[in-house]
Amino acid sequence: MCLVIGDLMQKLLNVKTKIAVSCLVFAILATGAFTAAGSAAPTGAKISSTTIRSTLSNYKIKLSKKSAKRGTVTFKITNKRGYHDLCFRGKGIKKCSKKINKGKMTFKIKFRKKGTYTAYCSVGNHEKLGMKTKFKVR
Repeated sequence: MCLVIGDLMQKLLNVKTKIAVSCLVFAILATGAFTAAGSAAPTGAKISSTTIRSTLSNYKIKLSKKSAKRGTVTFKITNKRGYHDLCFRGKGIKKCSKKINKGKMTFKIKFRKKGTYTAYCSVGNHEKLGMKTKFKVR
């Protein structure tokens, strides 16, 4: 009889332990104290996402903001006249949007380094004719 009661007590103890461990894991996950490997930003890193309106016309680039924080910047481009694209170069980046003939499009670029970049149109000699501006990443 004592052996049977001892076995029952052991099984009951195992169930209580499993419940306690499950509750502890749930509490840790619920408070955000546990993060899956690689899903968190490195300590001190600032992830940013910015949207900037850009207007292109013959030999002009107008940006709604001349700067942004490091991270992904979405340019909502409106091409009012001519055949243009929007390009950025500097700090190891040289990236261009698609070329469009009057219309709208969206162009995303990830700026990883702080500094000053040149925004320009790569079509023909548009940049030499003044279709460029500076863009600062903070």
